[in-house]
Amino acid sequence: MIICLLGCTPRVTFFPDNLPVAIVGEPYNTEIKIQGGGAGISSSSFYIDISPTNGLKAEVIHIPEPYSSIRIYGEPENSVDTTIQIFGDTLGTSFPGKEFNKTYVIKVKETE
Repeated sequence: MIICLLGCTPRVTFFPDNLPVAIVGEPYNTEIKIQGGGAGISSSSFYIDISPTNGLKAEVIHIPEPYSSIRIYGEPENSVDTTIQIFGDTLGTSFPGKEFNKTYVIKVKETE
């Protein structure tokens, strides 16, 4: 008799796939939902990079679970596309955790 056990760490998914357009000088506020990862996301490896910052900031929201969403907010200063990169690792259980990363580009336009 041969027994084969397969296991995996559920992958991390991000919603939405794309972020809304931002307008220079107008308040911007959107939320990125993070799901999956099995045992959760490691706080020591979680990192968000905004480049250029262009007046935008990120806030991690820990409700209903730690690192379950990210709020991107602020007032864009220039009509320069802004890249949001999210990096991290999931926590391992009986299987090792997994690295994840997601990149968003926010199109920033002049006032219409």
